[in-house]
Amino acid sequence: MRLYSPTLNANCIYFLHFEPEPLLFVNNMNHNEPIVVEKPATPMTLQKKKVVNGLKIMLIIFLVMGISFLAIMQWKSDVIVEKIMSQVQAQMEDSLRYDDISLEWVRYFPSAALRIENLRMGADKTPFIQGGNIDVVVKLFPLLSEKVIINRLKISDSHIYITHHNGRWTYDLFKKTEKKAAIDKADVSDGDSSKWETLVRQINLENTILHYNDREGVSFSLDVNDGKLEGDINGKLLDADIELNGSLDSMVMDDYRQSDPFAFELTGNFKYDREKKMQELKNFRVVNKGIDLEGNGFIRNEPNQKWYDLHIAWKDGDPQVIKSLLPVQKIKNWTAYSFSGNSEGQIEVNGYSSKEKKPHIKLSTELKDGSIKFPGEGGHLKSMVLNVAYDNGQGKTKTNSYMRANLRNSSFHGNKLQGDLRMENLDKPVVDAEVKGSLPASLLNFFTDSSVYNFKEGIFDIDHYKVTGLDVKSFSTKTFIANSIAKLQTEDVKFSYNKDEIEIIGGNIDLDEAGKMKVDLEELIWNKAKGEDVDGELIFAGDNVDFQLKGKHSQGDVDAKGVVTGLGKNPVLTAEWKVKGIEMHDLLAAFSNFDQTFITSENLKGKADVWSVTTLPYDVDGNIRMNDVVVRAAIDIKDGQLQDMKILEDFSKYVHLDDLRDIRFNQFRNYLKIEQGKVFMPVVFIQSSALNLSINGVHSFNQEILYNMKMNAGQAAANKLKKVDVVKRFKQARKSGWINLYYVLSGTTSDVKYEQDQKQVITAFEQSSQMKEALRNYLVDRFGHDVYWLEPNEWEDIPEYK
Repeated sequence: MRLYSPTLNANCIYFLHFEPEPLLFVNNMNHNEPIVVEKPATPMTLQKKKVVNGLKIMLIIFLVMGISFLAIMQWKSDVIVEKIMSQVQAQMEDSLRYDDISLEWVRYFPSAALRIENLRMGADKTPFIQGGNIDVVVKLFPLLSEKVIINRLKISDSHIYITHHNGRWTYDLFKKTEKKAAIDKADVSDGDSSKWETLVRQINLENTILHYNDREGVSFSLDVNDGKLEGDINGKLLDADIELNGSLDSMVMDDYRQSDPFAFELTGNFKYDREKKMQELKNFRVVNKGIDLEGNGFIRNEPNQKWYDLHIAWKDGDPQVIKSLLPVQKIKNWTAYSFSGNSEGQIEVNGYSSKEKKPHIKLSTELKDGSIKFPGEGGHLKSMVLNVAYDNGQGKTKTNSYMRANLRNSSFHGNKLQGDLRMENLDKPVVDAEVKGSLPASLLNFFTDSSVYNFKEGIFDIDHYKVTGLDVKSFSTKTFIANSIAKLQTEDVKFSYNKDEIEIIGGNIDLDEAGKMKVDLEELIWNKAKGEDVDGELIFAGDNVDFQLKGKHSQGDVDAKGVVTGLGKNPVLTAEWKVKGIEMHDLLAAFSNFDQTFITSENLKGKADVWSVTTLPYDVDGNIRMNDVVVRAAIDIKDGQLQDMKILEDFSKYVHLDDLRDIRFNQFRNYLKIEQGKVFMPVVFIQSSALNLSINGVHSFNQEILYNMKMNAGQAAANKLKKVDVVKRFKQARKSGWINLYYVLSGTTSDVKYEQDQKQVITAFEQSSQMKEALRNYLVDRFGHDVYWLEPNEWEDIPEYK
C-alpha cells in the first residue's frame, strides 16, 4: 500500500494503492461512521478531472479579476471623465456643452468610449457639432493612468458645420497657445499624465448631415446614412480610405447651383496634407443608380491660386441623372423634359486657377440610344447617337477653345434627323451649324430665350438649313435670320412669343442668303386671331425688315405692308393696312376687345372696311409700349348692330327699353386716332332703329372715358309713344328737332357719370370736326385716294358746329 498524502488532516482525501486491486479509503475522524470504500478511477478519468478543476479555478480567478477591474473602472470613471473634459475645455476657444456624458467600458472592449449625448461644440452662431451622440473611443490601459489616446470617433444623428466665418473655420476650436499640444501627436511621458493624444485612426458617421461653406462661393450639404474614414487622421494629415453612402444636396460652386439631390455610394482614398496644402484622390469611385464615376488626381493650394490635375471618367450614365446634376436651366418647363439613353465620357482638368487664370478643361462624351421626351404634345425624339466635345483652350487666349456636337442619328415621328454644330473661340463664340430632317419644334427651346420664346409642339420638316458665322453673344432674331439659309415646311407648330400664343397649322418658308424670306402659310393663329392663306415676303437688311403680307382674317381680306426698324434693339413697326369686309364681332373677339369693356364682341356686329396707318414701338423684351402707339384710321361699318349696351339703357325714359337693347344702324363712318394711350373719336352722326344722335369722345387704355352726345329727344319721345318696332326700321335722319338734349359722359367704363351740358358738348363738337378734317387729309395723302365719305344731305344740317 502506498499513501499519497504526506499528512493526515480532517476532511482530506487520501489515495491508497493496493496491489493487485486498489481501494479508495475516505478518512473520517468520526469513528462511529463506517468507512466508505469506492472503486478507484482509471488514470484517464483522473486526468480529465484535473483539467476541469483547473479550468474552474481559472474562471473563478478571471471573474474575480474582471469584477475587480470593473470596480476600478467604475471608481475611476468620474475622475477620468472630469479630467478629460476639463483638459478639453481648457484648450478650447468656445464652451463645450452637452446633456449627459459617461464612460462605456464594454461595447468597444478592449477599448473604452466616452459617450457624449446632445453635444454642442463651438460658438453659438457658428457651431462645429450640434446635437446627436458622439462616442470617443480611447485606448483602455493608458486610460487607467489617465492618459487619453483617441483612436476612433463615432458620430450619429448629428449636424457637423464646416464653415469659414470671420477668418476662422468652425473646426478651429483650440486656443492658439494650445493648438500645437492639442492637434499634434503629444509626446506622452511616463512622468506626465496630463498630456493627451488625438491620433484618430477611424471616424464613423451614422445619420449625420455635414454642412460645408467656405464663404468663397463653395457650399453644399452631405447627408450621410453610413460612413467610415480609416487611416491617419490628425491635425496635420488626413490620409484615409473612405466608405460612404448618402446624398449630396444644395451644392453651390461659383455660378453652379445644384438642382436635385444626388444619392451615391463612395469608395476611395482621400489625402489632405496640411503642410503641403494638397488634396489627393486615389481610386475614387462614386456609384449612383444612374451613373458610375471614377476619379484620380490632386489639387494643390498655392498663394492666391490653385493647381489642378484631375481626371474623371464615367460610364453607364443615365442622361436623366446627368440632367439632375446640371444647374437649373432657363428653358421653360425644363423639369418636364425626360431624357434616356446610355452616356459615357471623361473630363480632364489641368492647370492653375485664380481670379486671372482658368485651368484647362477638356470633355468628351457619347450618348447612345438616346431620347428626349418633350413636354406636353411636343413629341419624342428617339434613337439618338450624339457626340459632344468641349475644350476651353489653354493659355490667356481662348482662340483654340471649342464646343462641337454631332447628331449622327435620330428619329422623330419615324423621320430621320441629323445635325452638326461647331462653336469656335468660346470667348467670342461664333456658331456654324447644319440640320436636315424632321426637327421637333420643342428642340428650339434649347437655343432660344425662354422668357421670349417657348416652343410647345409641331415639326419643322427641313429640306436644308445652314447657319454660318453666328455671333452667340449678340444673338437676336435679326442676326439669326441674317446668317441663315433655309428651306422648310411647318406642321402644326405651336409656340408662345412674349406671352402671345401663336400657331402655324401648315406652310412653307424659304430663306435665301440675301436675307429674303418667302412665306406661304395655310393658317396663322395669333392668340384668338386667325389668319388664313397668308403669303408674302420679308426682306432683312441690317436692322430693318421690309414686309408685305396678304391674307384673310375675321371673314375679311387683309393687305399689309411696312417696315420694322431697330430690329434686335428697340424695334418699331410702321405699317399700312387695308381691310375689306372684316366682321367686327370676330375682330373684337380675336383681340380680346382690345383690353376694353365699353364695346365688346358681345355688343357689336357688322362688316367693316378699314384703312389705317400704325406705328407700334416695342421694348427690348418684345412688348408693345402702349403709350407710344400711334394709329390713324378710317372706318366704315355697314349693317351694324348694337346689343345689350348697358350705358344706353339709362336713356329708356326717351326710348323703348327693348329698342335700346337691340339697336340696328345703317352705317357708321368715321375716323379714329390713337396716341398717348388714348383713342380719339371725332364727331359722327349715327342713324339707328332706336334713336338718332351725334357723338364724339376720348377713351383711354386704362378705361377712362369722356364722351359728348347730342340726342334728338323730340323725335325719340314721339317714337316712344308708338309701339315697339319689331322690324327695327331706321328712324328718319333728323339731327335737329324741337327738343335736343346734350350729355357729357365721364368717369370710367365701370362707373359712368352723366351730366347735361350743352355748351361743353357744342364746344367739343367744334374741336372734333377740326380733328376729323386733319385725319382725312393725312389718310388721303397716304393711300392716294379720298377715303372720306360724304354724309347724305339730310344729315348735313348741324348748325351747332357749322
